[in-house]
Amino acid sequence: MGGVTDMTADDIRGRMILRICDGERERITPASIDLVEQAFAPGMALRIGTEISLVEGDCWLVALAIGASESPTGGGTEEFLLTSANGNDAALTGPLGRREVLQRFREFVGASVAELHEHCNRRSA
Repeated sequence: MGGVTDMTADDIRGRMILRICDGERERITPASIDLVEQAFAPGMALRIGTEISLVEGDCWLVALAIGASESPTGGGTEEFLLTSANGNDAALTGPLGRREVLQRFREFVGASVAELHEHCNRRSA
């Protein structure tokens, strides 16, 4: 996924952003389903404490890697806490497996801005 992207405020205004911070480096890029799938791919080893987040306006979705397990496919970290927010409303869910978190991130990326507010409100209910 490359290194840190030097994005200015003008670069990110009005765009959904994907941020991955693993404790050693931070990557910030415009979000896409392909990049989300790469971040949660079974072969992608994630350290405990890695934070993967999507932000669009005042809606955000964050996965925090909290548990590690070794798997034959080299999946590494398999448990996450998931938090989402829309303005002042926030929800915390977990622990969740990698597949469930990936599905929620796909839904978030695929939603329009209006749908994001509805999506965030559903998750916090």
